[in-house]
Order: sequence, then structure tokens, then C-alpha cells
Amino acid sequence: DILENDSITLDWMFRYSLTNDIVKGMLFLHHSAIAYHGNLKSSNCVVDSRFVLKITDYGLESFHQAPETDDSHALFAKKLWTAPELLRLDTSACPGTQKGDVYSFGIILQEIALRSSVFYVEGVDLSPKEIIKRVTSGEQPPFRPSTNLPSNLEEVVHLMQRCWAEDPQERPDFQHIKGMLRKFNSRESNCNLLDTLLSRMEQYANNLEELVEERTQAYLEEKRKAEALLYQILPHSVAEQLKRGETVQAEAFDSVTIYFSDIIGFTALSAESTPMQVVALLNDLYTCFDAIIDNFDVYK
Repeated sequence: DILENDSITLDWMFRYSLTNDIVKGMLFLHHSAIAYHGNLKSSNCVVDSRFVLKITDYGLESFHQAPETDDSHALFAKKLWTAPELLRLDTSACPGTQKGDVYSFGIILQEIALRSSVFYVEGVDLSPKEIIKRVTSGEQPPFRPSTNLPSNLEEVVHLMQRCWAEDPQERPDFQHIKGMLRKFNSRESNCNLLDTLLSRMEQYANNLEELVEERTQAYLEEKRKAEALLYQILPHSVAEQLKRGETVQAEAFDSVTIYFSDIIGFTALSAESTPMQVVALLNDLYTCFDAIIDNFDVYK
């Protein structure tokens, strides 16, 4: 949700912070009795109110490894983060590995770097099933997402490519990844990160104020239109009483004029005209009447 929300500006310091949180979470899992995640993807990396990223949906393999008889779009979409060596195996026999988690991290890193959809390939529109087929086909070079980042982010591109290497043994572990990320971000300080967070919150507050102002102006404009229509239908004094929720009191006038109008031959005219022509005629006629009446202190 954060990556796909264009109203949230994520500079590279902020993206490094989110990435570091994933690495710290995976380091904990890989050094615990669980040993690996097996289902790492961006949708189970959640961000709390303090902008701290936390990893979910690990463990409980027997619940996750249900028989897969479906051949739907959603099923293949869930596998876009899965390492190719695991895709070629029976998932019930090999639910996950640490090197497979590193591959998944590489796919997520591409999402964070480009702020694009998972496994985004520039200039190519493939379904998840087609992507999985190409990833597992063994084609050379291996089929992977796009890495079109600015030249000053070559180290990030290099890390991505190492994480999703075809040979699992060529992928770095998370301890090594942590060191590489620290090197990338060595020139930034915690103070700067705090300043960035405060800046993001201020920007979010300003966006809310602009949205409220925009909605308020739209409401006032609709209210003005409604009042204008009300004044056309009812006398001004009656409309004001109704707006205040008061009971409208009947008024007496010493002198009134009642004007009846009849369009001669209207029935025959209507029979020879289209509905829109009839509407246009009536509109022009009564607009002319209204223009004349506006010159006098009368109500129609």
C-alpha cells in the first residue's frame, strides 16, 4: 500500500530504513529455531504507525502447505517471490530455504527501489503464469525483473542481482546483506532519518489540509447551486424560512396578477418534433420569459 501510494514521497533514506527492517527480521528468523521464512513477500511486510516494518506469516508450515489443485491467476501471483529452485520442486516436500528467502528479498528490494508492481519487467506485459514459466525454464540469462535505476544506485542493482542469482550458493546471506546496506547508507545519520520522518508527517498533514479545503470548496459550490435553484422555484422570503427550518407563513397581497400562457398549436407541433426539439423550444421560450421578468419586482 505504501509503495503504490503516489501521495507518499519515499526518499532513499526512508527506503533504506524499510529494507533494513526486513533484513533485521530475516536475520532473527534465520538464527531461530524456525530457520527460514519460506513465504516472504511484500504483502506480509507490514508497517506500523511508527513506520517500522515487521515481517509476518512465518512458521506453521502445515497450515501453509495446502494441496495446490488450482491453476488460477491468484495462485501464480503468490509465487512471484518464490525462488526458481523451489518452484521446480514439490512445495510440500520443500517448503522453503534460507537461500530461497534471499531470492524473495531480492524481488522485494526491486519493488522498493522502483516502487512498481512485483516482478515488473519494462516493456513486457506478462501474466503471473507466464512469468513463472519463464523463471523455471532455465533460459539464459535467467528471466528476472527490470533494474533500470539511476547510475548512483549501481550498488543496489548489484545487490538485487546477487540476491536473485540462479545458483542459490551465489546468493549472499542476510548478515552479508546487512553489511552491504550499512555501507550504502553510511553517510546518513539517525538524526537525518528523524528529520525525514518529521518531514513526511508534515507533508501528510499538509496533504490532508489541502484535501479538506478542496472538499469544503466543492461543498460550498454545490450549496450555492442548490440555493440558486431553490430561489428559482420559490419566493426568496419563503426559501429563507424553509432553510431556517421555520414554518412558512402565508402572505396576503392587495393586488396580484395571474398570467396564463398557452402555446398555440403545441399539440400539432409536438407531433412533428423530436422530444429534444420540444425540450429546446420550451427552454428557449421560458428563458425569454425569465429574462423579461427579471426587469420587474415579480415572482414567477
